[in-house]
Amino acid sequence: MKNQLKTYAAPLATVYLAALAVLVLARIGLACMDGMGVLSYNYWSATAPYNASGPLLDQICWALTGGTLIGFMFAAGLAFGMTVAAVLVFVKVSREANAAGSSLAAPALVWGLATALVAFICLFAVVLGTFSPIQLAQMSSKGGGATGAVLVLMFVELATLLAAASCVLFACTKPDRAPGRIAVRVACAALACGVVVLVLMVGTFAAINTVEINAGAAAGWLAAGIVANLAMMYVGIKRA
Repeated sequence: MKNQLKTYAAPLATVYLAALAVLVLARIGLACMDGMGVLSYNYWSATAPYNASGPLLDQICWALTGGTLIGFMFAAGLAFGMTVAAVLVFVKVSREANAAGSSLAAPALVWGLATALVAFICLFAVVLGTFSPIQLAQMSSKGGGATGAVLVLMFVELATLLAAASCVLFACTKPDRAPGRIAVRVACAALACGVVVLVLMVGTFAAINTVEINAGAAAGWLAAGIVANLAMMYVGIKRA
């Protein structure tokens, strides 16, 4: 098991270190912009008569400026790009190591967790750097006590989704198939799995984007997402 995990360590560590290097540069850039007065902050939502109300994510949007909007876009791009790269590297290393279907489960879950952790670090470190300490205090008071538990479940869901993507992509890219067939299989798998993710995402968003997070409903949808991800991972392993 230990040697099996070590096979992936160096290639995936390269992806993680590259993402963290970009993150450090982003935070340096944000600090410079803040010191120069280029980065602006919007406190309008905290002042009467403009106190933000309504769904939670709508309230957060009240605090956005041009700088924070670009920061969100950059953070999402960094996290998304890193996770896609990690999945592709995982599949390539698995193929070079001649991994069998049953041997994919443990590495996929372990490195899915590691990739999700780096993605969360990149996302939150950039986003939090675009808000002032006062804004962060205001927003944290709106989240409610269930925020921490929901974030943990979101982390596990992302980790299992990455594990599922790795196993399904591995199964779809068997080298004994013609390139055209591989492309069709990957597209069909992306569509089929995407429908499942779409349905679960809509339900999760509806539970989270309320005046206060509906902890029970959000936990239920996130748990369903985790189960669905594990099911997709199982299908990928069986077909590998």
